[in-house]
Amino acid sequence: MANFFDWFTEMLLGDLGGYALEFTRSNTSLIFVLACMYGLVLAYARMILKKYLPKKLKEYVESRRQECSKGKEKLIISTITKEWEEKLEKMPWYIIVPTKNELWVQFPDKNYRLTKQLPFRKEKKFMNDSELIRYWLHKEGA
Repeated sequence: MANFFDWFTEMLLGDLGGYALEFTRSNTSLIFVLACMYGLVLAYARMILKKYLPKKLKEYVESRRQECSKGKEKLIISTITKEWEEKLEKMPWYIIVPTKNELWVQFPDKNYRLTKQLPFRKEKKFMNDSELIRYWLHKEGA
């Protein structure tokens, strides 16, 4: 019976697949550590996307709040948005966000909020940066 399974595995996987299977069997702890590191990097990037970047954007908007006047609201919002995008490009290397499909990470760019939510995540949809800027400018009676 064991010969049948060996033959069947070799027929399906071939030599290269057999070597890969044998490597994973003999190095399970290494595979486990690599999978944990991958998960931790993705969790860190998600935390940056959900907590750190909105906090930094809010601080930046509050520092620029005094410039906002009722007549120039759209101009101020677009200016703050462009300056925020420039600031994103100058962020340190350890500030990362998930890619669009959340399979890996990338450095934040102006489209960093296009991250799709995984199907098991039932969270409120992200607002884009200009909507957040408009919300925070009007929240405390600017």
